[in-house]
Amino acid sequence: MRDTAARRTSGTRASARSSPAAAAPPVPAEAPSWRAGCGDALDLPSRSPAFLFKWRPPRALVHGRATTREIQEASVTKIRTRTLLLLALAAAGAGAAACQGEQPSLAPAATELKAPEAKAPAAAAFAIDRAGSKVELVMEAPREKIRGRIAGAAGGTLQVDPADVTKTTGLITVDLSTIELFQTAVGDDGKPGEEKKSDLQNEHARTWLEISKDTPDDVRAKNEKAQFAIRSISTSGEKDLSKLSGAERTVTVTASGDLLLHQRQSPRTVELIATFRYEGDKPTSVTVKTAKPFAVGLAEHDVRPREAFGKLAQKTLEVLSPKVAKEAMVSLELTANAGAAPAAPTPPAAAADGGAR
Repeated sequence: MRDTAARRTSGTRASARSSPAAAAPPVPAEAPSWRAGCGDALDLPSRSPAFLFKWRPPRALVHGRATTREIQEASVTKIRTRTLLLLALAAAGAGAAACQGEQPSLAPAATELKAPEAKAPAAAAFAIDRAGSKVELVMEAPREKIRGRIAGAAGGTLQVDPADVTKTTGLITVDLSTIELFQTAVGDDGKPGEEKKSDLQNEHARTWLEISKDTPDDVRAKNEKAQFAIRSISTSGEKDLSKLSGAERTVTVTASGDLLLHQRQSPRTVELIATFRYEGDKPTSVTVKTAKPFAVGLAEHDVRPREAFGKLAQKTLEVLSPKVAKEAMVSLELTANAGAAPAAPTPPAAAADGGAR
């Protein structure tokens, strides 16, 4: 009798272990994965949501017929399941946070800035000499330095009151169609190489700015225009030029206003050095240059990697940050002449020819 009972008990346990219903639910073979690109959904196994949120113990465990080993295996499976869920949720949260950090805070949309009105009745108009203007930019990333230049492309008018330079206003417009970029790659030894001009990189820059050949003419005309509207001036030095002496009189000022780039308008403050040239007691011209470069963020002006007009590239600014800086440091220098009419914008064909030379 005793041997028969033992055999029955052993057979029951063996049957419980071999029964599919009594077996512990398998741990999903694939671990949850997530894609690197923002905007992509978290990629989980197809049956994981129900499995993760509603864990079912083995029937043998429910009915009290499980062995000690089965109880241990079920406990381990439960812990693994919950750990998998926590990892999946943590990954989703981290991915969402990363994407939120990458989303640019776009500046307000605008197509053109209006010239601020003169603040003083005695203000004299100084027209910017387009041919002598110079705009430069520098973008430094860990693996590459990009230098850009836009020569002979700035125009506009400055309204200056020689008795009080803080009443100066103005509008500077730069034609981006002739922009040229030069790159300096950093080698594996950390040393910069020779500066070169890459035609492909220049094409990419035009595509990012949406001034490439495949951009519709009306959109390209708007995007080729970058502007800085000077709305206020402050200085800690002398405001009245008549109290200075000599044929050249220099003041350092802080200009505040709005920057327009890629049809996005943002506030900007720039430190400028203005040197006025006098003939007798009247100023005849003024040369203005940045005291130090000012930063222009690419993301806030929606200047992003693009494959073609209206088509964003898969690689974002964040991904390309080792080779492409997220902002450009811009400097400018220009001369404006008193009483002269502003130069007419260069026709697109002529600008293209000039850029080719």
